[in-house]
Amino acid sequence: MIVHFLQCGVSPPILPNLNALRPDLFDGNLELWKLEESYDLDLGIKMEANTTPIGDLLIGFLRYYGFFCYQRDGVYIRMGCLGDKPKKQDQFFLEEVYNRSTVPKNLTPDKMKFLKATFLDAYSLLFERPVLKALLENKKIFMAPVGQRTFAK
Repeated sequence: MIVHFLQCGVSPPILPNLNALRPDLFDGNLELWKLEESYDLDLGIKMEANTTPIGDLLIGFLRYYGFFCYQRDGVYIRMGCLGDKPKKQDQFFLEEVYNRSTVPKNLTPDKMKFLKATFLDAYSLLFERPVLKALLENKKIFMAPVGQRTFAK
């Protein structure tokens, strides 16, 4: 989820999509023992610097997945994009790069609701008061009504 956000959820992207930019090297068929040979290669990939502060990236990540359309969209890490889910019954489609199945195979509807509510709640808390300590120390944060939140001092 973080990789996808850093490729597609921020502008300019922070992580390149190596499969899309250099399919000759990163098409999913490279033997792992040969990957080390690619470490020192100049891949010729030029990216614009993203100077977004880390705190803003965290808030953006929480917002991105809090408002993500899980019913319709799927995350395709291999191609660095969003697309339609291949199976509508999947609660969340996050492509496993090598076998192209969904990573969260056992995600139930209740767990999906909790996950989305957690993203939204953490986003709204940090948006209201962008202090990470408030998020980490708040014992009863998730899904508490906004007016009933207590913040750590």
